[in-house]
Amino acid sequence: MTLWIKEDIIKTLSPIVKESHLPDTCTSITGVSINSRTLVPGELFVAIEGEVADGHAYVSQALERGASLVIVDHLKAQKMQNVLAGQPHLMVIDTLKALELLGNEARGRSAATIIGVTGSVGKTSVRHALGFLLGAQKKTNTSQKSYNNHWGVPLSLANFEQDAAYGVFEMGMNALGEIRRLTIQVRPQVALITIIGMAHMGRLGSMEAIANAKAEIFVGLDRQKGVAVLNGDSPCFDLLLKRAHEAQVAHVMTFGRAPQWDVHLKSHRVSAEGQQIVLTAFGKDYLVDLGFKGDHWVSNTLGIFAALHAAGADLIQAANDIKNLTLIEGRGMEIKIPLSSGGTVTVIDDSYNANPTSMAAGIAVLAGSEGRKIAVLGDMLELGHDSKALHEAVLEHLVKAGVDQLYVCGPMMHHLHKIASTSLSAYWAADVEQLSQKVVSQIKGGDTILIKGSNSMKMVRVLEAIQFMNAHGKQKEVTLC
Repeated sequence: MTLWIKEDIIKTLSPIVKESHLPDTCTSITGVSINSRTLVPGELFVAIEGEVADGHAYVSQALERGASLVIVDHLKAQKMQNVLAGQPHLMVIDTLKALELLGNEARGRSAATIIGVTGSVGKTSVRHALGFLLGAQKKTNTSQKSYNNHWGVPLSLANFEQDAAYGVFEMGMNALGEIRRLTIQVRPQVALITIIGMAHMGRLGSMEAIANAKAEIFVGLDRQKGVAVLNGDSPCFDLLLKRAHEAQVAHVMTFGRAPQWDVHLKSHRVSAEGQQIVLTAFGKDYLVDLGFKGDHWVSNTLGIFAALHAAGADLIQAANDIKNLTLIEGRGMEIKIPLSSGGTVTVIDDSYNANPTSMAAGIAVLAGSEGRKIAVLGDMLELGHDSKALHEAVLEHLVKAGVDQLYVCGPMMHHLHKIASTSLSAYWAADVEQLSQKVVSQIKGGDTILIKGSNSMKMVRVLEAIQFMNAHGKQKEVTLC
């Protein structure tokens, strides 16, 4: 399917184009990519200079994979003449700006109802759920993966299909001003803030500062019809409500467990298969069956249904469809792994990220599991001066959950290990590779294992080690450098 035609690309990027070569063979573009490894033939490749890699080093690979057009920085193009010779390309002043312009143009030509999602915890899972439920009703586009930053949002927008009826975009941040920039691009009609937690405390310094940063999402809201969807149970709710009014948000919708909120909890029951929620949305009751556990999904579900209502979706159909929702890898998905030694372990893969709020939620899920309860945890990053105390505070959740064994890695988790050793069986390793070897050597059939830590801790390697052990009957050899 054609997403862009050559003429629209030229018109959109004309303010920043320095030089171009667009042969007649370059007629239509099926998508926009910044990753040569996942690029599909027919897509446009934008060479973005990132913190880890520079896309200009992969232009030749993108062309080999069938890129219909490449966009490069005009200064860096001077060293790429052999690669670009005869190939369809645009040389621009700023490739990130080019991506933003494409995103702005795609957003401007869409009549879809757009939901913007942010928050300290749960935004990716909620965005995924909204995309799934809306997609069952009408054509829906969502953020690609968890692309929620300065390049991820414009990339997702640039791939937005003009005939989509709904869009769901996730917005993240590390500092003040970042969500403001993203929400101006997304221009949502509905803005959902999941919950305010202690993520990025090291950078922002206080919960109030975090709330103010998240409240920037209101800046991009539609002035006539915009709806702010706020969690009444969240810290800083009053501050968020104040910021919504200051931004002259047209409507505010609330959700939470208490009956005072627009969408609230009526009853909740956990079963072996998952959990059943009865919620009340604007005076009507809806029965919701979830095929997974986690008390934090009560709040997520209430917020999801509030956002669906704000977007004009069919809540009856959503209540029926949500039973088919599955979790994203690394976000609490339960994985059954048969062991070569016999029996099966259950891994709760919550390895994608962690902060004190999500750590407590993950441990609460482990608390309701069968067999030995094993917590495998990595450092929670960006917590600032309170990091030591916040890591030590995890012990209270572990003890309450009845955790049998604790395996941790990282300098901050070392503080937890020191105080945990007197309460439960605990092991600490300097890095995740050493930790993985220890975990694999100790687990047995019937265990339930929670894996969680900040993304850069690479805690997913513990899961990979368990899976390797199952496949090969031996531990994966690790070379420590």
